[in-house]
Formats: sequence, structure tokens, C-alpha cells
Amino acid sequence: MFIITIDDVSLQAKIDPSIQAMISILLDANYPAVLGVVTEGKLADEETVLRLKELVEKGWEIAMHTDTHTNLHQLEQVSVYGARQEIRICSDK
Repeated sequence: MFIITIDDVSLQAKIDPSIQAMISILLDANYPAVLGVVTEGKLADEETVLRLKELVEKGWEIAMHTDTHTNLHQLEQVSVYGARQEIRICSDK
């Protein structure tokens, strides 16, 4: 058993062609994966949202990959609440 994770999917932009290629390969092989989504920005890209919903229907997982793609460990060294806020904002989006 293994888990395939693809990180750095931006919610506010079209899915990068290299990530689209990985998704296609995994779909063809019938291997669901986990997509780590960065939520920074105000408006989500509608195409990306639809694609993510399609993948969820096929058994894929969507994971929070923070709001601003910051290093949570470094942020926590500055402020414990900073890391929590980063996660909360991402979760809300």
C-alpha cells in the first residue's frame, strides 16, 4: 500500500500542465492520489474547482497545503498562533 501526493496545486490558477499530466497518468492507471492545495488569494479558479470536485468524486483526496505556502515550522518559531492562523485560513477557503 502506498499514498501518492501531488503538492502545490494553486486554487487561484489553472492547474499546471505538469500536474495535469501526472493526474492523467494516475487516472489511466486507476490510482487515486492526494492533491495538496495552496489557497492563497481571494477568488478560486472555476476550472480548477470543477476539476478538483471531479477528482473527489473519483476517490481522490484534497489536502490543505497552507494558504501562503509558508514553512509552518519556521512560522511556529515566530508565533504559535501564526501557524494555526495559516492552517485556519486555508481550511476556511
